[in-house]
Amino acid sequence: MVLPVASFTLSIAGIYFIVIRNSMISCLREDFVTVAVAKGLKTRTIIFKHILRYSFIPILAIAALTPIIVVNEAISIEYVYSLTGVGHLVYWSVISVKGFERSVPTPFLQAIFIILAWITIGIQFAFDLLYHILDPRLRTDGGRLGVRKRRDLKIKIIWTRFKRGLSGIFGLSVLLCFVFMAVFAPYLSLYDPEECITGMEPVPPNLQNLLGTDEFGRDVLSRLIWGARATLAEFFGALAVATAIGTVIGLIMGYYSEKWFSYLLDRVTDVFIAMPVMIFVVYFPMEPGTIKWILAVGVASWGIIAKMVKSQVLTVKEKAYIETAKAAGASNRYIMIHHLLPELLPVLASSLVYTSGLILALQSSLDFFGFRRLTWSRIEEVRSPSVISWGSMLSYSTINTSFIVSNIWWTVLPPAFCLALLGLSIVFVINKLIYAINPQL
Repeated sequence: MVLPVASFTLSIAGIYFIVIRNSMISCLREDFVTVAVAKGLKTRTIIFKHILRYSFIPILAIAALTPIIVVNEAISIEYVYSLTGVGHLVYWSVISVKGFERSVPTPFLQAIFIILAWITIGIQFAFDLLYHILDPRLRTDGGRLGVRKRRDLKIKIIWTRFKRGLSGIFGLSVLLCFVFMAVFAPYLSLYDPEECITGMEPVPPNLQNLLGTDEFGRDVLSRLIWGARATLAEFFGALAVATAIGTVIGLIMGYYSEKWFSYLLDRVTDVFIAMPVMIFVVYFPMEPGTIKWILAVGVASWGIIAKMVKSQVLTVKEKAYIETAKAAGASNRYIMIHHLLPELLPVLASSLVYTSGLILALQSSLDFFGFRRLTWSRIEEVRSPSVISWGSMLSYSTINTSFIVSNIWWTVLPPAFCLALLGLSIVFVINKLIYAINPQL
């Protein structure tokens, strides 16, 4: 059980680190921290008794989502390690014993969804009650007095802050390289990605094929270049859909938290979160294709962003400058866009980092399990270069028995390295961009 437990732990620990870090950083310039430092309190006391307490709501939000995150992770982890659990049941509720997808899911899937939905709603309701107890700002005002000045974001200043250090430049350079590969794939690839060059046998890296050929004799480098197209288009498309829906609904739920429709939206969000993402994507009611994948993953992933945004809005909207803006006659829409939205950047960055990882993992998992882009079927293999992805390359390389027997490592490492590098560059760019936009950080 060491490897499965380590896989679960490492895949979830990162989001806790990012949420706690960004949430605490946003509290460093608060007046109560300045007073605590002036009194000569120890750093440990300031961190645990003051800063951590005032940044607790985003931490609670991600803690409430952990059971559902674990279920989504379990589908892939239990499949890889041949374990029998909830993820195992979810997978075989969609895939038959013969390896074909089921036209109608089994009753196991319906039962799992109902149980997860009730567990999610119960956990979220309990944490909603705890918010007002654990965060003092929801009971007494802890904000600054006076009207908050609107930030004027200048591209030159943002770029100057962004390029300090190497992480932001490194992440942006990697993303631009991948985009360049995707746009100019027909001109960069030396071979047809579906052409059998060396016969039906793999060839290790050499001067003619820099990354070798796979078990069907196809050039790995050419397939890697073409795979950037589908991978990046689907990734950024799904991330944009999830971010737009999650931010808007999170703002509404947090700002109108006392209204009945906010409670209704909250429970609807719980239901979306409770649904295993892979199952939602497979049975999304659209014709197979790239648009279906983008919309399905985007609609399935917005719940986490909405919860994180709501948790931060609950804290920020109690500050004095929000009350001052209301007294000055500012509309609710103006307050949400010009006052609340800039305050959401640290938490939104944390949720975007996790959502990006979730989308990448889901994309590679669907390809790993055999679902193709055009047919959306595990039975019929797609032979079009335009729908090759890095996840499908992993699927061909790892599921095929020749990899296990012959140890063809050069077909697995390149797409896996590109997926990991894409996720890492997204983390670098988002974190650096937040620092560049928010002067308080």
